[in-house]
Amino acid sequence: LILSSHKIGGPKGVGAIVAAADLMIPKPLINGGGQEKGHRAGTENLPGIAGFSAAARASLAGLQGIDAVARRRDEVEVLVKSLAPDAEIFGNGAQRLANTTFFAIPGVKAETAQIAFDLAGVALSAGSACSSGKVGP
Repeated sequence: LILSSHKIGGPKGVGAIVAAADLMIPKPLINGGGQEKGHRAGTENLPGIAGFSAAARASLAGLQGIDAVARRRDEVEVLVKSLAPDAEIFGNGAQRLANTTFFAIPGVKAETAQIAFDLAGVALSAGSACSSGKVGP
């Protein structure tokens, strides 16, 4: 398991690898030194690691309200289905992220739906941040 601090509000450039002793760990990007049993080189970024720890603790504390977030996601999906009965809610009924919904409305372009939602005061995206600026699928 490879974790990135900035994904939970911690500092950029800090991460962690969690692995069982008998599994293969990725080769280091920078060779040298014997830190971490030869898995990394250089001096640890202690302030960054402390920031990662603080972000992890804050994230864990924030999980106490996750059931309420999931209920709101489900309410949004019921509303989407009431407005567009043909809408397909992907992952419905499966264990999934509480703060995210993913749906499609057959016959309606994502951009058209996005504009309609925006005019109704609902903010959403028609794609992920990692695909922004891409022309193709």
